[in-house]
Amino acid sequence: MMATETAVTAVKFRKGVGGVKHLAVRALMHLVLIISSILVAFPFIWMATRSLMTAEELKRSRFTLIPSTIQWSNYVEFWHAEPLFPRYFLNSAIMAFGVLILQLIVAMLAAYAFTFVNFPGRNALFFVAISTLMIPVVITYIPSYIILSSMPMWLRVCWSILLGVAGMVAIWLILRFLDTIFSGLAGRERPWISVLWRVVLVVGVGAVWAAYALPALRAAGADAPASAQLFTLAFAFIVYDLGITIAEQFPPSTWQGVGKALWRWVWLLGILAYIAYRVPHWLGENWLDTYQGLIIPSAVSSFGIFLFRQGFMGLPRELMDAAKIDGADHLRILTQIVMPLSKPLLITFVIFDLVQYYSSYFWPLLITNSPTMRVLTIGLQIFFIEKGYYGIRWHLIMAANTAAVAPLLILFFLGQRWFVEGVATTGLKG
Repeated sequence: MMATETAVTAVKFRKGVGGVKHLAVRALMHLVLIISSILVAFPFIWMATRSLMTAEELKRSRFTLIPSTIQWSNYVEFWHAEPLFPRYFLNSAIMAFGVLILQLIVAMLAAYAFTFVNFPGRNALFFVAISTLMIPVVITYIPSYIILSSMPMWLRVCWSILLGVAGMVAIWLILRFLDTIFSGLAGRERPWISVLWRVVLVVGVGAVWAAYALPALRAAGADAPASAQLFTLAFAFIVYDLGITIAEQFPPSTWQGVGKALWRWVWLLGILAYIAYRVPHWLGENWLDTYQGLIIPSAVSSFGIFLFRQGFMGLPRELMDAAKIDGADHLRILTQIVMPLSKPLLITFVIFDLVQYYSSYFWPLLITNSPTMRVLTIGLQIFFIEKGYYGIRWHLIMAANTAAVAPLLILFFLGQRWFVEGVATTGLKG
């Protein structure tokens, strides 16, 4: 009896010691995280609070965080001190979102193929794609600059076709997103809803096209402004999608299948042929100091391919097999099954990509010359040197920096839950 009580006491003692150790470890971890968070957040808090101080108060109190009088006028003053700031913000947004759209389309299609499509050399090709992550991106800047300064026609045609395909995929995804919204508003599955709202869309876009693009095409023909011709191509693709949707609502038959195939390939090949013929002339031979020079060299992301492949490998293949049995093609499986299940992964990639290219500096500095093509990071440097008098007007410099960082913080706070989940998901399977 005494031995049993001693053993029980020993077990309780070990559990008590183990519990104390566990609490001590957790307390230490929380302490480290708190200190790390303070160290990371303090520079931004210091910058944001000092952007609300007057110049005199800022000089007097080097480490004070709370301004005696909040000066919101600092933001108005810095905005008016540099008239090109709106242009800097716009250029950074165009570059970041342009790169994001291209990388998202290419990375998801490539990752889907590497994960769910069996073809010879799949693993070797994936290894080649991932091996480019080991190459410092700075090494590619000078060759890219030389190529962009004098783009050969064949390369411009290839890029034009890629941009055309990316644009059509983007429009197709938007149409499918609208399809989901209108089907949800209808309350239940009604096939005619898909046709009805597309007819309304074609009529509305067609009216705008007839009022804006058609007169320009009649007046100048092939030399019409690029915006009018691109709008015409987008309108043609919307009409094409309406035809495909109408064909899908009829009972399947041989003639319907043949007509659908003819409609699909005649329209698509016609659009791509026009893109290959006209778009290279719009892009021009010299891509320096242009939006395409800022965006297109970064159209492919090996990191994005790796990230999406790792996430797709954790998805249940039974869903894809069931969709194939029901007659779904690869594009439908990607957009209606894989993408909805990969929402955290998508948001993670969006945050990574926007932060990287919104804050890019060296490549825009190399590729742009005119003030109207400068991005925000270069604009901040210009503001510091030319408008900030090398730190004399620190309150305006802090206001400009805070305004530049604010969109990224808002983006992260909106998507932080999916961001953390997406980072964790990519490590589940590999």
